[in-house]
Amino acid sequence: MRESNRDKILDGVVRLIVRDGVTAVTFDAVAAETGITRGGIIYHFSSRDELILATHQHLARQWEAQLLSLTPDPDLPADRYKAYVQSCSRDATRAELLMMLESAGDERLAQVWSEVMDHWAPPAPQVDDPVGRANFLARIAADGLWAHRAMGGRPLSPEVKAMVTDSLLRMME
Repeated sequence: MRESNRDKILDGVVRLIVRDGVTAVTFDAVAAETGITRGGIIYHFSSRDELILATHQHLARQWEAQLLSLTPDPDLPADRYKAYVQSCSRDATRAELLMMLESAGDERLAQVWSEVMDHWAPPAPQVDDPVGRANFLARIAADGLWAHRAMGGRPLSPEVKAMVTDSLLRMME
């Protein structure tokens, strides 16, 4: 199946962000990156803000697809929470980190990521809920594992990542 120009544009934006950061995203830079004319990009995205929002949605959809691939039953909260922890065992990409950080200051962008997290990640627990507390602690530890490498941590061996992930999953049982 042929890749749509819309997806080609969004993938190009992600490559730009990985290489040069979010501020490098302009219609001209995206045109140079993708080989699609500036007019072709504007046909799909009438403004830079619309392009940035669509990029957030694009990355969030990719993350949700990964989460779906990790869960035996997405209708079961326990399976969703475990998939969330497992997905966090991979290193964050520069684009994911920059886009998530950027979303913190913009309610509309934050909503894109919140929709995925609210569905897949354990919620903050009630004070008297030990199971909810264990699930939430596993979640925030998994978030730290996801960001570890990007925050200047030394790379973890696959064995150490597997051990940490397994420990977090056992916390959730």
